[in-house]
Amino acid sequence: KAVIWFRNYLIWGNTVEGGTTYPTRFRWSDVGTINTYQNLNRTDISSLDGDEIVAYKELYGDLYIFMRKSIWKASLVGGNDVFVFSKIIDGIGAIAKGSVRVVSFPDNRLAIGFLDEKKRIFIFDGSQISDIGRKIQPTLDTLKASRLEFSVAEFDGFDYYLSTTSTSAAGNDTLLDYQVEIGEWS
Repeated sequence: KAVIWFRNYLIWGNTVEGGTTYPTRFRWSDVGTINTYQNLNRTDISSLDGDEIVAYKELYGDLYIFMRKSIWKASLVGGNDVFVFSKIIDGIGAIAKGSVRVVSFPDNRLAIGFLDEKKRIFIFDGSQISDIGRKIQPTLDTLKASRLEFSVAEFDGFDYYLSTTSTSAAGNDTLLDYQVEIGEWS
């Protein structure tokens, strides 16, 4: 369900292998190829807590793993371990793969915006998380819970746009616009 090219590795997440689903599986190719995968080139991240990988994003050269209930960092260390994993945020994660987008601020800082399963919109800068949707939480509370995973976002260099579904609709019918420079919604 998730894929990224990172530092000369093709990385898959939330895979089905041999007919078995591995929702927390982080699998990588041999270096420099997209065709060769060794059996040992995998890690099941926190597989016993009922979480699942939703998306990957690179920020400042680090790879972040957005799960439904947490955010992890994968550090490329090489050698026998290849990757080392550390949980950065617990209890908050992304519900919609399409909502996870890198945004840039006027002072050249980068962060990752995303929607969570509790109808909140966050910005994550690699260490801290901010609830940027708190000002419009009454609007977010009216979103259709069963369609949150189909929400999609885009960042155009100035605004983080999130397309999602209101309570009464069958498809995305609401566009939320976060103006990054001034921190306001429309």
